[in-house]
Amino acid sequence: MRLSTKILRNQIKLLKPIITGCSIETARAAQDKLGKLMMAVRGKALEHSRVSFPSFDAAFLRLREVSSTGVILYLHGGGYVAGDLDYAKGFGSVLAEESGMRVFCPAYRL
Repeated sequence: MRLSTKILRNQIKLLKPIITGCSIETARAAQDKLGKLMMAVRGKALEHSRVSFPSFDAAFLRLREVSSTGVILYLHGGGYVAGDLDYAKGFGSVLAEESGMRVFCPAYRL
């Protein structure tokens, strides 16, 4: 595991007690910022394209220098109240970089 990933995971552990006691709006904003942070750490080696469907948006992530035929479908967690495309792209970038595969990240909130 890379040093930047270890640092990021430790920061997330520190934030968890704060996020669990806050409002839904605050938790959503924090998750979006976390996703953007993960993209900043991992996203330089990635290409991402946004795709719009009639009822939701999504993103495809892939390594710039790898051409894989497989695709990972990443359905983010969020307890049906949080998580959107910024958050999904954050962890999706980790999946793409670690696996070398393309990652499809739909944005949804039920």
